[in-house]
Amino acid sequence: MNVNADDDDGFRDRMNVAIEMAGGITALARTSGLSDGVLQKYRKGGSDPSRSRLIAIAKASGLSLRWLATGEGLRTAAEVDRAEAATGAGTMRRDEPSSAADRGLYESREAAAPANLHEAPAAYGWDPQLMEGCILIVNDLAHELDRQLNAAAEAKLILELYRLELERKQQGERLRTGEVVRLFMQAG
Repeated sequence: MNVNADDDDGFRDRMNVAIEMAGGITALARTSGLSDGVLQKYRKGGSDPSRSRLIAIAKASGLSLRWLATGEGLRTAAEVDRAEAATGAGTMRRDEPSSAADRGLYESREAAAPANLHEAPAAYGWDPQLMEGCILIVNDLAHELDRQLNAAAEAKLILELYRLELERKQQGERLRTGEVVRLFMQAG
């Protein structure tokens, strides 16, 4: 994940805000589980955090993930929570789609999806924790193998892992690491 491809200075500034909000770099390192050195690299623009690390930094600093990654939207997680509470939106918000392409997808799924997928995951075959795990696995593999997938390949891989994990979960099994790595290598 290249969070600062077109926004080096902006991301560095947002990292400085994260460090300040957490009470300093040592405090952010302790609460995020990352080292001072790694956070310094991000702060200086020498490296980009993986998705899972960006999430850890956002949680530890109290900043919204979207704002930390892009500079867009509400700055703090508390502001996001207040806005969601005021609008009645849940964790999986069903806002008006941002583009015409999204609107087509949104409208085609309108009748089939519940208002809040977290409220009835089992009824719709949706396991949010499993999906999050699949996303994190793909992201961590990309980071560890220093191999980025294009967005379409990454999405297909995440969905395939999710499908396979659901099947294995129903059988009381888990995917083996070798299977996951093989799928990742084939996806690129």
